[in-house]
Amino acid sequence: MSYRVFDYLVPNVNFFGPNAISVVGERCKLLGGL
Repeated sequence: MSYRVFDYLVPNVNFFGPNAISVVGERCKLLGGL
């Protein structure tokens, strides 16, 4: 869970990386789950 918190604090780390689509998908799932 800590990696998600770190990603939220520093979005550029993974947002522009190879996992960008995966990260965005996870955020959409989290927003949809709330």
